[in-house]
Amino acid sequence: MLTQIRQANPQAQTIILIWDNHSAHLTSFVEQTAKDLQVVLVNLPPHSPNLNPIERIRKQIKKTISQAGLIEHVKHLEALIQSAFKECAKKLSSAKSWIDNIWNHVFVNNPISFSDNNL
Repeated sequence: MLTQIRQANPQAQTIILIWDNHSAHLTSFVEQTAKDLQVVLVNLPPHSPNLNPIERIRKQIKKTISQAGLIEHVKHLEALIQSAFKECAKKLSSAKSWIDNIWNHVFVNNPISFSDNNL
């Protein structure tokens, strides 16, 4: 996955990857691969869903599903999930909000700044 992330972002000098503490994420092989690819790994503390950016997307997906009414087919459910995910993925404001409200408070010495040109 790290190689795919790097290939999808060849212009980035460094990539910051924020993920949970799953045991597969904590191996020396993963850490060395990330270093070789100039990917900085940020492991979130255990049991901290409020820090995990994917939780905001999951919350929006749940909201979309709950507002859909009766879902009669799995394909309809899949379409709702994909649509909600794509809508969230389009919004850089979600990433900006997470950076402003979480990252910059936790990593005060290494803040990420956004200008209107980034949005």
